[in-house]
Amino acid sequence: MVILAFWKKPESDVGDCYIGMRRRKTMPTSAEMKGLGRVFVFIWQASMVAGSSLGASSSSPKSCQPYHVFLSFRGSDTRKNFTDHLYQALTWAGIRTYRDNDEIERGDDIVLAINKAIAESRLSLIVFSPNFASSSYCLDEVVKIMECKENNVHTVVPIFYNVSPSQVSEESGTYVKALRRHGNVERVDKWWQALKKITDLGGMVLGDRHEAGFIQEIVKKVDRRLKRIKRPVPSYVIGIESHIEAINKWVAYESSDVDVAIISGVGGVGKTIIANIVFNMNIETFDVWSFLQDVDETSKQQDGLVNLQRSLVYDISKGALVDYKGIDLEHVTCNKRALVVLDNVDTWGQLLGILSKPQYLHKGSKIIITTRCKELLKKPYGGACKTFWINGLGKDHALELFSWHAFDKPNPDEGYVGYSEQVVQHCSGLPLALELLGLCLSDKDMQLWEVAAQEPETIDGSTRIRRTLQISYDSLDERDKILFLYIACFYIGREKDSVVKMLQSKFGYRPLGIQELISRSLISIGGSNRLTMHQLIRDMGREIVLLRSIQSIEDPGEQSRLWRYNDAIRVLKRDTGEIVRSLILDPPLAYEVEVEAFAKMRKLKLLHLNNVNLHGNYKGFPQSLLWLCWEGFLLQSMPGEVSLEDLVVLEMRNSKIRNVHDSAWILPNLKVLDLSHSCNLIATPDLSRFPKLERLILRGCTNLVEIHSSIGGLERLSFLDVSYCTSLSKLPLGNGDLMSLKELQVSGCPGLVERYSLDSDKMELPVRKRMRRTSSLVSGLPHFLVSISLCRCNMHAFPEDLSSLSSLKFLHLNENPLTCLPETIKSLKMLLALSLFRCDKLESLPELPSSVQSVMLFGCSSLKRITNLPHLYSDTGIQVFIIAMSCGQLLEVRGIFKVEPLRDTEFYIMRAGLLGISLRLTVEPSPSSETILYNRFTWGKTSLQQPQILYEFGMWSIFFPAQCWALPSAARAEFISVDVPPKDGHNLLGLNLIIAYRNVSLVPSGLSITVEISNETKSLKWTYKPIVLGICDGPNNIMLWLSRWTFRNQVETGDRLKIGVRGDRGVEILTSGVVLDLKNELVVEGRASCAVRALCDVDISAYEVGRGTYELDNSLDRQLQLLIMQAHNNPHRPDRSDWLDRSQREVFADVNAWIGQVSSMLKALEDESSNDGSTSTTL
Repeated sequence: MVILAFWKKPESDVGDCYIGMRRRKTMPTSAEMKGLGRVFVFIWQASMVAGSSLGASSSSPKSCQPYHVFLSFRGSDTRKNFTDHLYQALTWAGIRTYRDNDEIERGDDIVLAINKAIAESRLSLIVFSPNFASSSYCLDEVVKIMECKENNVHTVVPIFYNVSPSQVSEESGTYVKALRRHGNVERVDKWWQALKKITDLGGMVLGDRHEAGFIQEIVKKVDRRLKRIKRPVPSYVIGIESHIEAINKWVAYESSDVDVAIISGVGGVGKTIIANIVFNMNIETFDVWSFLQDVDETSKQQDGLVNLQRSLVYDISKGALVDYKGIDLEHVTCNKRALVVLDNVDTWGQLLGILSKPQYLHKGSKIIITTRCKELLKKPYGGACKTFWINGLGKDHALELFSWHAFDKPNPDEGYVGYSEQVVQHCSGLPLALELLGLCLSDKDMQLWEVAAQEPETIDGSTRIRRTLQISYDSLDERDKILFLYIACFYIGREKDSVVKMLQSKFGYRPLGIQELISRSLISIGGSNRLTMHQLIRDMGREIVLLRSIQSIEDPGEQSRLWRYNDAIRVLKRDTGEIVRSLILDPPLAYEVEVEAFAKMRKLKLLHLNNVNLHGNYKGFPQSLLWLCWEGFLLQSMPGEVSLEDLVVLEMRNSKIRNVHDSAWILPNLKVLDLSHSCNLIATPDLSRFPKLERLILRGCTNLVEIHSSIGGLERLSFLDVSYCTSLSKLPLGNGDLMSLKELQVSGCPGLVERYSLDSDKMELPVRKRMRRTSSLVSGLPHFLVSISLCRCNMHAFPEDLSSLSSLKFLHLNENPLTCLPETIKSLKMLLALSLFRCDKLESLPELPSSVQSVMLFGCSSLKRITNLPHLYSDTGIQVFIIAMSCGQLLEVRGIFKVEPLRDTEFYIMRAGLLGISLRLTVEPSPSSETILYNRFTWGKTSLQQPQILYEFGMWSIFFPAQCWALPSAARAEFISVDVPPKDGHNLLGLNLIIAYRNVSLVPSGLSITVEISNETKSLKWTYKPIVLGICDGPNNIMLWLSRWTFRNQVETGDRLKIGVRGDRGVEILTSGVVLDLKNELVVEGRASCAVRALCDVDISAYEVGRGTYELDNSLDRQLQLLIMQAHNNPHRPDRSDWLDRSQREVFADVNAWIGQVSSMLKALEDESSNDGSTSTTL
């Protein structure tokens, strides 16, 4: 027997409930349920458009605790603006606030819940707005609030938003007119008396003030009334919600140890603000707490560390121990969970001086440290900590934050948009810079805005920005300071290894200098292993160089470093520059200079010439150079007068050089030679002239036909790039003699590959035999090779004999017509990354070695299944990172998901369990109907001719279009709570969801549905986003999603379940229903799918994000999120070498660039779609 229960939208305020066909006012009792059957069906309506939040009925961060504040407001007036901003400000101040979503239909249950929330709150905020009195619900709340004030210790703070107190309380006011329209005299009189009493209390009036400042005044007043400890939070906090959410999850996770987290990032990025908000939101969940502000500055004062430790002991002991001497901190915190924040810690010595061991605190305590040095805990705490890396703001958030400070609204005034965007671009997402420059430009005339757009560094606020950023620089030792200044002036965008080799060779900089700068967030490593630096940090470094000599501002010849074009030209024209050590000359147009102009630069070590032609006698050319970069060198050979015996790095990209057989090419100290894209070069020089050579780059030398045989004798050569040398047919690497060679780039050289392998196009042999006969480009390679790139080499097969590649970690085979890989690839026991981008003929993958951590399959349009990969996730995080974008036919990844046509067995189960109530749900799938699936794993769409079944996380789902459907109308609610009824001692075996939805956006990117199921009795929560989603091309078509959940012993009879459904970006949920299966009647003996049985007990421990909380999401977005978080949290995992770090950086850079392009394209499509009115309206 089936019980159908659903909530129908009634005429009255009382919610009706149907049981079978009998109408009654309440839900069935447990006894009634027990006697009526084993399957219970609940249907509710969640009429939500993408982006709405689950749990809107009450927005309590911790519903089990009493509220500080009850927020009363008229939703149609202020829900999406003032009240929303006020609620966020209260929440971030750590004030637990009840906010009712009055989109929910009112019934007995919600009224009782609201009255209960008012009674349990310590203070009520009533936001009076123009239409407040038109709502009987709002007026009833006012009456209840005044009753609590008169009967209990309950504080009331009236807020007058766009109305005056007289309009509320006077008989001639607008509220009286609204009250009269309600009709019920008795209720109106009660409301009127309550309103007059409230206005007598005074209150806060917005008037013509700015809303943001007004909200901060409200928060401060509430704090004073509640007598709470609170950390300050600025008026405008933009773009950090995801960081706060992640840290709050970490704080909420119940651990049996003392957990430590670092909030790290560049100065001014908002670390302290985030720590303040997290502290405010969590202090009352701990027994004791302490916030030590600006540890670095305080520790430099007399007895600074002593005073900091005294403050810590005082806070944790609740003031009982003023004199901490002789007190063991471990005894102070006995049986007390502590929340400790150490703000702006700069050295591990400061940390040890305050809290030498986290274990001194009680188990379950949390320590949060804000610092610019992300490797701070490596020494004192052994590196065992969680790291939250705070990036700068994106373009949209940056413009919004700047606009709030400059215009007091979220967008610039008309006529200032262009100027604002230029200033925001200069700030590169740094919140401190956006705030200060916005304040400095607020209410300023257009002339100053024009100056700011062109030269933002001249604005008053720039000084404080530079001072903040310079703190990290000042903490460096002298050698690292000089290294930083060199990078800021000359080496941004340069390959890291080349810079390190040059600086170590002649300047003696310590190898850890670069790592120290990275640790202090002064530089970072971008794609292709190149040095990058925040624009404002670069400007700070260059200003330090300029200000070191006041005279240098007037006379550039007195500077040791010249990077500005005008300064370099002035020095060259005056034939000065005796102290110049580094010079960049990069004019916008071709420029000619006499060689003699360099004659006095005898100390010159670095010279970068681009678009420059030298004339004259080269005897005056600097001979002390360590690094020469000459882009577009116009001569066919190096002048014989040039002597560069000290040279370490020579870069002559895009040169006209042809003849290299001359004395100028005797460079005994050369370590890096880059002649890439020198299209006239036919042969390399005798490489024995460069005995110390470590990197040889010949990429794009299209006429190169010969590499000198002496290359086999380069004992130090570690990197060789001959990519796109299309005329090269021979690679004389010797017989594995290059023992130091780690990375080989041979992409785009089909002729070179064909010489060493058989041309498969001309052979009539099976693939396996062709692969066995493929010869020795691979087998003759050095045995210590770590990375090899064979992209675009027209390879139809890859050799089976891989014994010579036992050390290989990175294999790049992009854009080759491969159909498969040899089974022997699993013998590469050290392989970490496999790249097969755009191998559009690839049909399958063999078993890969367990060491693999990333597989790049973008554009493999023929790939249908991946069945031999290691598991995607492990207990320590993401184990294998898979990019499978644009793999349109991929329908199975073993251990992750599988999509296949709906078979008879599953169809029978679906009919019996979900569609059996045909009187109320009159939809059955048609085998001839087309199903379009959007795959969140591949970011692609697949059109299939019949309904498909998805297996994922031990459950199965079915999607199909429903042109005709009939579900009962229901009260709108985002959650439904269900008590699992007792049934002969059986547990809940199954839970089945019915969801009707439609996509309101024709652009599928980002479409998803989120299902939240909580067992409130056992404190368990599952959040699920299916990896596949059925979509409709037509704007009004409806889709049905039917899914089967199996809980085993995680849900038992008597437990309370809370179930919610949300449509994310572009999805509107129409109706949702749930079936409770107390006995496995849905699976008929002998006919149950093997796949269903096999997936019932799936280990989801790797998806646990907090104790008992699971995020079940296998999408590419989730993979990227976890991988980036994992890299930030533990950048020095012992099983990862620098090679992996470098490869990951390159992959991230390439993928992020690609995602940025795709996102821009999709946004343009959405804008175009919305402009032409093609999106559908709601039902």
